Amino acid sequence: MLNKIPVRRVARFFVFIFVLSIFHLSISLPCSTAAVSPNPFTDVSNSHWAVKYITKLNIREVITGYKDGSFNPDKQVTQLEALLMAVRNMDAADEIAAVDTNQTLTFSVPNWAETQYKNELLYAVQQRLIIPSDSNFSANSDASRAWMSQLIVRMMGKESEASLLAKETSNFSDYSDVPLWALGYVNTAVKYGILTGFPDNSFKPLQAVTRAQAASMLSKSEAYLNLDSITEGIILNISDSVLTVSINGAARNLYFQNNTAIFGKDSSFCTSSDLNINDKVNLISSNSQLQYLAVLDEGSFSDNLTGTVVYLISDQNLIVIKDNLDAVYSKTWDNSTICLDLSGQSCDIASIIPGTEVELTLDTQGIISTIILCETGGITGDTGILYDIVPDQQLIVLKNSSGNFKSYLYDSALAVIIDGVRFPSIDDLQIGDQVQVTASGSYISEIALVSAQQELDISGTIEVISASKRLLIIDSDGTLTTYQVADDAVISTENGSGILLSELNLDDEVDLTIKSGIITAISVSGSYVRGSHSGTIVAVDEDDDMIIFDTSKNQDQSSLETFEINAAAEIVIDDDDDCDLSDLDKEMQASFELLNGEIIYLLVDSRVSGNILTLNESRGILSIETADGDAESYLISDNVDVNIKGSSRPDLEDINKGDKVKLALDKNDVVTDIDVAISCFYTVYSVSQSSSRLKVEDEDGDLINLYLTDSVNLVVPGVSSPDIEDFEEGDTIKSTYMGNTLCEVELTEIVIGYIAAISTYNNTVSISAFDGQYYNYKFDTGCSVIDGSKTYTAISAMSADDRVKIQEDSDGDTVFYLMNKVSASFENTNLNEDKVYITQYSTSYTYYKLASSCYIHDGTLEIGISSLRMGDKIDLYMLNDLVYEIKLH
Repeated sequence: MLNKIPVRRVARFFVFIFVLSIFHLSISLPCSTAAVSPNPFTDVSNSHWAVKYITKLNIREVITGYKDGSFNPDKQVTQLEALLMAVRNMDAADEIAAVDTNQTLTFSVPNWAETQYKNELLYAVQQRLIIPSDSNFSANSDASRAWMSQLIVRMMGKESEASLLAKETSNFSDYSDVPLWALGYVNTAVKYGILTGFPDNSFKPLQAVTRAQAASMLSKSEAYLNLDSITEGIILNISDSVLTVSINGAARNLYFQNNTAIFGKDSSFCTSSDLNINDKVNLISSNSQLQYLAVLDEGSFSDNLTGTVVYLISDQNLIVIKDNLDAVYSKTWDNSTICLDLSGQSCDIASIIPGTEVELTLDTQGIISTIILCETGGITGDTGILYDIVPDQQLIVLKNSSGNFKSYLYDSALAVIIDGVRFPSIDDLQIGDQVQVTASGSYISEIALVSAQQELDISGTIEVISASKRLLIIDSDGTLTTYQVADDAVISTENGSGILLSELNLDDEVDLTIKSGIITAISVSGSYVRGSHSGTIVAVDEDDDMIIFDTSKNQDQSSLETFEINAAAEIVIDDDDDCDLSDLDKEMQASFELLNGEIIYLLVDSRVSGNILTLNESRGILSIETADGDAESYLISDNVDVNIKGSSRPDLEDINKGDKVKLALDKNDVVTDIDVAISCFYTVYSVSQSSSRLKVEDEDGDLINLYLTDSVNLVVPGVSSPDIEDFEEGDTIKSTYMGNTLCEVELTEIVIGYIAAISTYNNTVSISAFDGQYYNYKFDTGCSVIDGSKTYTAISAMSADDRVKIQEDSDGDTVFYLMNKVSASFENTNLNEDKVYITQYSTSYTYYKLASSCYIHDGTLEIGISSLRMGDKIDLYMLNDLVYEIKLH
């Protein structure tokens, strides 16, 4: 299910999860030695050039020491040792343990290695770290720099990029010594900074790699792997024993140990007193015990301010603070700004009250990137619906006016205020009550009843409708609120006629009756509702172009109404739109729409619709659940026709329980035809408005024509009466067929942007989209991350600042597609400005196609491609060779 709607629009519920993982691998080639000091090795000095890499990989147990306490940093590494190190570096203990060891190794290794490390070796083959058919793996041979390039590039998942760079040249003086098979790998390893040349401009591709060099290479590759063991954060606070860091937008306390390895920006050992607030750091911890910390070269943010809030103007994203010297500062925030209290609880910036002490972190543009609420401050004035009360945990969950869920703790000192109640308590509040809370951090000090939910009536305008999920988003006096609609909710218009939720339209003015937080009645006052009617045909007068209907909803009564047929009226019978009055018969059930009192559209569907409950092929019986919730059973004709879009010669075996179907019955109510509903996802290849046609591309790359006749329902989010003009090249659409008939085309909303914040703690991802919107996603079961040819089901596969494309799959689950980054020099564009020509590493041109909405910018300033000049250094972010962002350096 696509659980994404803009932050200000739809409810979001935080599920707090604490994930603990310990990854352990060992190898006897040398024996493992537990770290008892920041540098446990007797032969690696604190000033050794690779001490940071060696220490980190020793903590991660990727490379360990010998029994005598030595590391032997200058000892040459064999290909077998390097391969096992690379496998350990991937943090894939669960996948390695699941390898089927009944398989046979198709390459030669010593017996002891096969006995102890068969899982790891088979995993290495599965991940294509080595390809036996290459015949360039020799277990006991030294791992050369060229061979190591191949191993690490494959470990990083950059094999395809190595293929593209195989024909590129380099200015290394001994580049001709690089083996032909290794050219692409060497170029890729150099591109990503895994290996560099020597001071004499040589590369020495055949030189054997030492243990210290292997540690350096593997450590540098971590930035391109999805590792759970090492994280990145920003220091919020430092004490003698505790480090408070912001990790993916959540504050976390880690505890220093006597043997915590701490490295400064210069990669040398330092102490906690050398660290600074706002330093950007890499961390390794276990059970909140800090094992390793390294300050990143890019270091701290540009500035920070501490002071007291004087006032805040939320409409202008402006906050004014005064420091302890009475200097006043005015600073702005944007959609990517994170606001936290010291416990790590996310806070609403607009709810910060004057007098609150805050610490602001500013980016290089002077925009606020982080707001930390100090303990002396607080937030108040949050008003919303009481969604849940958990007395055992002294927890309440509030749904605020933006439709977001926030959780608060309370204690025995909580003040409860209810007008007319002398000594109110938390037990006097009910789910669905509208309340206002005063909170400091995660704790509520006061909660006041604003309005009992059972008495709440709201008027507003419909902004978003989801008939399938029975959700409405209402704009009431400028406030957007999300409500669930009860299954039995009464929906009526000004004339009193009952309608369905699906018949409401955007911009309808409605009055809502809400009980226990759920809409029980909807009255449409400002009517944009179509003149839709239904009834049973009593008589057809072809001479006078008139039809008499029985429009009564009660079988025991009759209400006859006569309507004229407009000369341009469309009559559709069972998906056949080439019908006229002579095709209509008495007793037909029809729905029709009026224009100026005349029928302009009439639909007859004599088929029975429902969802399959049971299907017994041997007995020739099926049962369906109708829209009314009734179960109906039918006999199936021996010659029944089954129609399923995309299926060759479908039969009853292709029908599953739960499938939505339409049944054609003969006069004896025997099923003669079964149309099965199915949805397909396509990419729009071209749009032809003159012929009302979309040419679309399926997942196999085949082109298909979709003709948008009047009988095809079009759905475009936010558009009340969509037409073909609302579709464009590159759109992803969901096409729903009933049998072989196209019934509906829905524009699938796609979000493209960068990850502003990610929380593995709350399983949430915040996206700053290129269109200026800001979205929050809940990473639930079913969500996936696709990075090239690899698919992941863990949120940890993504990182802050990753560029992503987000959309639903055919099962309705959210898919995050990670874009790849290419750094290059801009050369030119074509006449239509839909392609960009670049150069990398050489003077040869490469070009890529631009997405229609490609975001081109210089910092925060959006520019056109015509603003780029030859030689400009740019970063391209692309997916499937289509460029979605160009960033000018």
